[in-house]
Amino acid sequence: MLQHAEQQSEDGPGRQERWCGQGQETREDNARDLRDLLLEPDHAVGYTLGLRKILRSSPARLVVVRAEVMNARVTNLQRGGRGESPLYVHFQQPQGHTQYGQILGAPDGYGGASSFLAVDFLHPKGRWSVAWNRSVRGTQGPYLSDGSVDPRGGIDVVHSVAVEGLLFREAFDLSGGLTAALDLNRNFRRDVFNLNAFIGVTANLARRMGPR
Repeated sequence: MLQHAEQQSEDGPGRQERWCGQGQETREDNARDLRDLLLEPDHAVGYTLGLRKILRSSPARLVVVRAEVMNARVTNLQRGGRGESPLYVHFQQPQGHTQYGQILGAPDGYGGASSFLAVDFLHPKGRWSVAWNRSVRGTQGPYLSDGSVDPRGGIDVVHSVAVEGLLFREAFDLSGGLTAALDLNRNFRRDVFNLNAFIGVTANLARRMGPR
């Protein structure tokens, strides 16, 4: 994980900027030997790269930019007689990567890839957020075996745009959001659009019972 910060001077009006980056890599299968590792270092490998940057627009307001990209797609490295299965999929050991059916990892790892970009506007009375997400649910097609191409692209991918808000009140916090999602080639059949909205209320008992 990498971090960087630029502190503004106490007697100057400047702007404070901070950023933080992180990266992760996972491998599903071990190499047969050193030669195999040198020939196919990215066999059954997935990685995630993320970045977060904080911008201070005023003493009481912050703007946060968040971005992340993940790639765990099955490659076309079929040499040496070894195939490759999607991440979290096993043949000899069915158990693993789950706890009572809950995936212990990134949900998009099974599909193979995702991208995420969001901007948060933080202020004393709450937060507003805008986010875009691209999630691959799966791929198909006989390209690796015979070179043919799926006319619809052979990929099931969801693009979504979400807007969320959080407002602080004396005794309650109000939250709400709206997400529009377009699933292209859902289950490799047709395109599907979905619109989701939510409203939430959280009671702050400690704040409500505290001294006034």
